[in-house]
Amino acid sequence: MIFDLSFLNLELEAADKREISRELLSHPAFRAIADHEANLQRSVWDEESFRTRFAAAATEEPEEWSDWGLAPLFHDRAKLEDMKHWIETEQEALSKKIDEWLAKFTDVPQRAELRCVPYVGSYDAGFSPNVGSGAIYLNLPVLSCKESFLETLVHESYHARMVCEETSLRCKKIEESTDPIIHLLYFTFEEGIADFIGHHGSMSTQYPVIPLRTPEEGSEELKQLLQCYKQGELTAQDVFNSFGQSDCCYTGGVYIANCIWEKLGTAGLELWSSQGDLKAYYEAFRSTPQGADWPELEL
Repeated sequence: MIFDLSFLNLELEAADKREISRELLSHPAFRAIADHEANLQRSVWDEESFRTRFAAAATEEPEEWSDWGLAPLFHDRAKLEDMKHWIETEQEALSKKIDEWLAKFTDVPQRAELRCVPYVGSYDAGFSPNVGSGAIYLNLPVLSCKESFLETLVHESYHARMVCEETSLRCKKIEESTDPIIHLLYFTFEEGIADFIGHHGSMSTQYPVIPLRTPEEGSEELKQLLQCYKQGELTAQDVFNSFGQSDCCYTGGVYIANCIWEKLGTAGLELWSSQGDLKAYYEAFRSTPQGADWPELEL
């Protein structure tokens, strides 16, 4: 794994000088974050908006809504510098640790050139553009400690795993589907396994990044949504809309992953991780005691 600190360095330099460089604004990470925000239908991240939020962040008491998560560049420098130094000096050890961590749960390898880009800004802990992408991005201020950093790094590294061409095409086809239920299951399975692995093979963590309900609560809501769809009480789009306003992709997803792991181990998770087989993975869950009463879906 390659730890690319160039964008973080440019942000820290800008905070020191109170001046945003052209190099920062043209950096590939700037565009990647902008695209991520746009995909989530959030406020526009461009040069003008960044300059506005940067100025707000530099004030003594920035408002959360106006600083765009940039305030730590000015007001929490010690933590950022400490994390940066740790990453710089422990790159080889971190890469080895992440590889061994992932290998406990999936046989899918990591890309040798996988690039981890730490940054400051927005409010997500991190992201990877798509399954099998060559880069992951981690928002340092959101991560409370080194263990939180590692768990999030594993989570995003799972998303960026090196799937085969057949699986990559299958995932791309799923992403391009117009069926909301397909999209719902895609997000649930992908985020659920990423959380499960990031939590060391558990449904929860001591270092939560965002507040979530229990896996049992999330999975129960997800089951009810799918049952309402199956019974014709809600349209597929209505179900997806409700799903998108909940934490079901994480809480329901990690519950499903845990159930499959308990019965089938790595082979069960690989139905999605390696093969990208939506139907097989869902049916594997329905074969568990916890999934037996979940609705049968035409996938």
